[in-house]
Amino acid sequence: MTIVGVDLMQVERVTGRLTWPKVLGGGMLTGAWLGLFIGLVLGFFSPNPWPR
Repeated sequence: MTIVGVDLMQVERVTGRLTWPKVLGGGMLTGAWLGLFIGLVLGFFSPNPWPR
């Protein structure tokens, strides 16, 4: 067995500043998609999705 390399390290590159409006917008978008997905799944498995 041969190990090549010395001292493993992780490098992160910052591509832009993350502001609060970007964080809040991303959270709102994620919540909207998650809500839509859960609503569609529950509607699909509901025995009577549109009762009269």
